[in-house]
Amino acid sequence: MVKLLEPVDNIYVIRSRVNIGYICIDKECYMIDSGLDQDQARRALNLARDKGLNITTLLNTHSHADHIGGNKFVYDRLGVPIYSSRIEASIAMEPILEPVMLYGGYPLPIMRNKLLMADPSNIGDIAYIKLPFEVIDLKGHSPGMIGFKGDNYIFVGDSYLETKLIKKHKILYNYHPGYAVDTLENLLDYIGKGLIFIPSHGDPAEDPQDIIYDNIECILRVKDILLNSVSGGIEFNKLFNKILLKLDLKPQTIPHYILYKSAYRGYISWLLDEDMITLEYDGEHIYVKSVRK
Repeated sequence: MVKLLEPVDNIYVIRSRVNIGYICIDKECYMIDSGLDQDQARRALNLARDKGLNITTLLNTHSHADHIGGNKFVYDRLGVPIYSSRIEASIAMEPILEPVMLYGGYPLPIMRNKLLMADPSNIGDIAYIKLPFEVIDLKGHSPGMIGFKGDNYIFVGDSYLETKLIKKHKILYNYHPGYAVDTLENLLDYIGKGLIFIPSHGDPAEDPQDIIYDNIECILRVKDILLNSVSGGIEFNKLFNKILLKLDLKPQTIPHYILYKSAYRGYISWLLDEDMITLEYDGEHIYVKSVRK
């Protein structure tokens, strides 16, 4: 069910599967993300119209299709400029890059759909415009995810998921799990400062501390399972399967399997950078080994 919330004055949230926000200042409204497709974008614009909101700019937290899928519809209807961070804007302008990043090559036909590939949209670099609120770095879930902070609100994109979704998925998709933990720890510093946290998935909340800690714990749990599994060395794909087994995860579809595998590769790269593991190649297979210190 779609609801229009006003958690603080002049800040609106269309509560849906993917939240869409509006920051309204001096009769100008900044739309935060556009949803999965034109249907969600149309509902969002209709609700904004009924509320008398004057949308002048669309801002994307990041380039995943469920956040930019309505960009083209919003632009075609309103003609407003669209901005995001430079790397996210680059991906949004060439949407095939999202499934390419997940798959590692030209994506499978079942990955070339609106869940992973939005219509292309022309997006500018947010670094070159002035805004009446702060743009904050939230990288981790995606390479250049950003959020928006005012005096009494903070839009946090996909920095964290609700606890019930953590229990369901067990391995969170993060482009870089280490950066994701850094972002979550930075968000903890904002708690208790009179801010309403507005995530892209879930309800606005004044104190999401427990949820943030649940997200951190989930990431670190996968890290610990990985490190505890490589002491004697283990083949790359066998390690992935072992992690799935330890977490009792059974991907039900090929895209789900690929999503988990992509997240796993992010852990491998992170722990290589931290000098906690090493890779060896015997001419046939890649092995993951712990680094003895």
